Amino acid sequence: MTKKNNLKIETVANLERWMIENNFQKNSFTIGDYFFTTEGFGLDNNGGIFSWFYTERGERETIKYFRNEKEAIEYIFEQINKKE
Repeated sequence: MTKKNNLKIETVANLERWMIENNFQKNSFTIGDYFFTTEGFGLDNNGGIFSWFYTERGERETIKYFRNEKEAIEYIFEQINKKE
């Protein structure tokens, strides 16, 4: 479990809320329904298999797959905190 500002971050919804509270721009990542970018990092859920990807100039590369949402969010939270 990842915690920041007393927010339990284990779901896409929690991560989105945390990103909004920490002033991430809407076009910085593709995560959930609020954040969307045509170039950069993103998360997909395909039938319960989550993938973290990077897209640039229409080319998409999957970086890592996850068996569940919690694993994906923990990894992504760690990655985006490295970029702050």
